[in-house]
Amino acid sequence: MKMRDYFDYAEDGISIEFPDLPGCISCGYSYDEAVFMAKDVLRIFVKYMLDEGMPLPTPSIMGHFKNNDTTKQLVLIDVVL
Repeated sequence: MKMRDYFDYAEDGISIEFPDLPGCISCGYSYDEAVFMAKDVLRIFVKYMLDEGMPLPTPSIMGHFKNNDTTKQLVLIDVVL
């Protein structure tokens, strides 16, 4: 599964948010840690949704994300369930 997320850079670390999965958030101190944490939270969140019989959203098209904030970076995260 592949989902797009935002890495929001701040002085104290990187916040992670998946726009297609409200409530699926995490953070990391470096880019590598943020990628690891994004994969981890995505795997756990999607597994929970499947276990509860909730439908998975179709990932948004990349062009539908508007990013006017220079502190945010759009990142593609993929996980194997």
